[in-house]
Amino acid sequence: MEIDAVPNVSDEAKRLLAKLRLPVHMKGYCYLCTVVELAVCRMTSIGVKARVLYSEAARIHGTTEACVERDIRYCIEEAWRTADSETLHNLFGIRGPDRRPTNMEFIYGAANMIILKRTAKQC
Repeated sequence: MEIDAVPNVSDEAKRLLAKLRLPVHMKGYCYLCTVVELAVCRMTSIGVKARVLYSEAARIHGTTEACVERDIRYCIEEAWRTADSETLHNLFGIRGPDRRPTNMEFIYGAANMIILKRTAKQC
């Protein structure tokens, strides 16, 4: 398989988040793209901590870990409120219409989807 045939992780993260109808105009969207990309790259190491991902995203974007965490939370809350809830529930396996995923459930779920998609393309 040619290297060009597999999109880079950043493009896949953006495509997935767009599919989930996350609000692109929010700062959290940019942070979420970065954190999902970092999670995909580090998924092989067991126990990737939220603090490590937030810290790296904060360094990349020149902000604080608290801002990254908060803006990602707001972005996910907005998506959960406005997007097709059935799709979100199916993707993240969360039962009950009122329960949205935590930041890390969302990040790991998105990272897993990207990893599974990339693995399927390589086979």
